[in-house]
Amino acid sequence: MLPIYICEDDGAVLAAQKEYLEKQILIEGYDMEVALCSRHPEDILNAVKAAPRLGIYFLDVELKGEPMEALDYIVKGNPEKMYGGIRESLAAITERMGREQGEQTEYFTVKALDVVKHIPIDEIMFFETTGRTHRIELHGKYDRFDFIGSIQELETQLGSRFLRVHRAYLVNTGRIWELDLKHREILMENGEKCLFSRNAKAKLLQVVSCL
Repeated sequence: MLPIYICEDDGAVLAAQKEYLEKQILIEGYDMEVALCSRHPEDILNAVKAAPRLGIYFLDVELKGEPMEALDYIVKGNPEKMYGGIRESLAAITERMGREQGEQTEYFTVKALDVVKHIPIDEIMFFETTGRTHRIELHGKYDRFDFIGSIQELETQLGSRFLRVHRAYLVNTGRIWELDLKHREILMENGEKCLFSRNAKAKLLQVVSCL
C-alpha cells in the first residue's frame, strides 16, 4: 500500500486535503493510505527517515536538503481547483505505476529550482530553448518546466531516440503523432506542436515511416 504524507501549515486546509484524499482512495479503490498529516515538516522528514520507501507527498513547504520529484503544483486558494489537482495527481500516479510494473523504466533526472525531478523518458515530448541563456524547457506528458542546460548536451546525452529537428527543438521521435509538411510543424501525442527545419524534413519522414 502506497503511503501518502501531507504537510500543510494551515490546519483547515490540512483537514480538507486529508478528508478529500481518503474519499478519493475509497471511491477509486486506490491501493493507498494517508499515513501522516502534519503542520510541521520535521514530522514528515522523521517519518521518511525512519521508514524510507516510495510514497506520495503533498507539501506546502520546502523540505531543506530533501529534494523530491514534483509531479504537479496544486492551487489551494480555490477549493474546486485544489480538489481537482489532487484528483488528477492521484490518477496520474496510478497510471504511471501501472505502466511501470514489470518493466524497467529509464528516467531523465534534472534539478529544477530546488527540486530534483525524475521524469520517465517515454513521457517527454520535446525540449525547447527558452530564449534565455542556458535555459531549456521540458515539455512532458504531465510536466512542463525549465532548467539550466543546453540542447547540444541533451542531444548527446539522450541519443538516437531524440532528434534535433530545429535549432530550438529536440524531439522524442517515439511521441510524434503526425507531421504538417506545409507549415513544417510536428504534432505530438499530447497535442503540443513544435517546428522543424527544412534540413530536418528528410530525417523526420524516415523516422515517422518506421513508427
